[in-house]
Amino acid sequence: MSDWSREHKLGLVAIVVSCCAIVFAFPRVQEALAVGPTDKTIRGLKNESSPAQSTGENTNAGPATGVSDELKAGTGSAASHTHIVEKDGGYAPEPGYEWIDPKNNADLRVVWTPGCTHPDHPHLMADDEEGSWVPESGYEYVTTNEDDPRVRWAPGSVHPDYQNIVAAEEEGYWNPLPGYAFLRKGSLEVEWTPNLEHKDYPHILSSDTKGTWSADPGYRFITASPNDLRVVWSPGVDHPSIAHLIASSTEGSFVPSKGYDWVDPADPDNLQVQVAR
Repeated sequence: MSDWSREHKLGLVAIVVSCCAIVFAFPRVQEALAVGPTDKTIRGLKNESSPAQSTGENTNAGPATGVSDELKAGTGSAASHTHIVEKDGGYAPEPGYEWIDPKNNADLRVVWTPGCTHPDHPHLMADDEEGSWVPESGYEYVTTNEDDPRVRWAPGSVHPDYQNIVAAEEEGYWNPLPGYAFLRKGSLEVEWTPNLEHKDYPHILSSDTKGTWSADPGYRFITASPNDLRVVWSPGVDHPSIAHLIASSTEGSFVPSKGYDWVDPADPDNLQVQVAR
């Protein structure tokens, strides 16, 4: 048999590597770093008397109410009670506040409630500090003006409550960081998953050890830096899971080592080799 080059799709190599649970070269560590805006600057807004309700669905925050829909008759005027406004002949809490006793029509006491969405400014929610507001998860302020409450979706921003996920390009959606996968549908929890392709670096797979990466068969890292995940095709490098098979001069293809031939030269997908006869 002749010692000839055999084209081999990298997808098949990845499958072989996955099945054999072997990774090429030494795992390379790269901490998963989220990029993009992470502005959570607290801003204090003057409470407004507008009763308008937020129409945008909040998929990121917890219980959010804005201005309470339940009006109270009460007595006196709004001026005689703190943090309530007159609305449709009754009274309602100011943005960020809720009734302490919603069932008592005469009790006009309110309490600041973190997590409430602002009724007039979409995707803005009450912070822990009374009178302060912060953007919902995945959003950032449009300007640095402290009096400007407008926010926008910020792709790449980290989630404050769930680790290793970032805001996707599409508003309201989240992506796992490289090497991670969602645990189940409808959940933002993720876990490190071996043999996932890196979305930013070609021919790089997540290793068995969390936070480490390995090169596809036939490739090697360009530098010794543990944070440099660039690789280059390297002719002559041994295949990590198939003995006596080496990378050829053509990227993506392998040939038998010296003294070996293909077991089945007619089958380009069969990478098994045997001692040359």
